[in-house]
Amino acid sequence: MTLRHKDVWTERYRGISIEIVRWTLEGYLDVPDKPAWNYYLYLREQQIPIDLLPAVFCGITEHTWGGKVHRFWDYTNSILNRVFWHGGITLYEVDGGIEGVPRVIRVGCDYMHLHDEELAHCYNEERIANDARRTVDELWDLIPNLKVWCSDDGEYRELKDTEPRKDGYVAKNEALP
Repeated sequence: MTLRHKDVWTERYRGISIEIVRWTLEGYLDVPDKPAWNYYLYLREQQIPIDLLPAVFCGITEHTWGGKVHRFWDYTNSILNRVFWHGGITLYEVDGGIEGVPRVIRVGCDYMHLHDEELAHCYNEERIANDARRTVDELWDLIPNLKVWCSDDGEYRELKDTEPRKDGYVAKNEALP
């Protein structure tokens, strides 16, 4: 077994969790100054308006190649494709949804599908973070009534019903009942 290293940065921006990953591809980009980059957003089912759940959460499709049936999430029709992703969505995973556990989407992109891996040395975590923030901003433009998790009571609320905190989280607006 070979252990592989990756660097991970996380941020909560406008109520959405962002993860940025820098790693190397063994035998492909196996050079320290040419890392591979990805960013992912984590969207919780409770954040999405009920009427938009079917447009965000997609079904599973099957394709046969190499003599085998492959099953994967068919995110091509998800409204998440309407916002900026560097090179388009290249990862879409859903966790939860069993025995009452709310679903969480991990959706993201990488910096190798535009054949820009030779530019990988030009990227850094702040540049990737800016792209991820742009995706979040466009997501809020697309779905302005997203909900955010309130750190003081654990409830998901519309942004208008919250107050920002310095750590990137939000709290319930004390003026509300």
